[in-house]
Amino acid sequence: MQQCAACHTLAKGGAPGVGPNLYGIVGAKSFSAPGFNYSAAVKGKAGATWTDDTLSAWLENPMGYAPGTMMAYPGIKNAQTRADVIAYLNSNSDKPEKLP
Repeated sequence: MQQCAACHTLAKGGAPGVGPNLYGIVGAKSFSAPGFNYSAAVKGKAGATWTDDTLSAWLENPMGYAPGTMMAYPGIKNAQTRADVIAYLNSNSDKPEKLP
């Protein structure tokens, strides 16, 4: 979360920062957090569910997942590190999802 905290908040009901608040993100609709103005590049992908697979693809290469995204982050290339980040994000929820 150290890398994410530069742009995102994780507190329940927290305000967005440079990026949207990530509390309860696993299982939520993608690019749909209230109070955050998403870029045109990701608005076309909004509404899908953030699953383990979709979050992994996004975290691996945000610019490849949504070309033109404003998220200036190179991604997490290591699959285990991505899985750990997703598990951590999932633990910060009122209703954690069952992950593979």
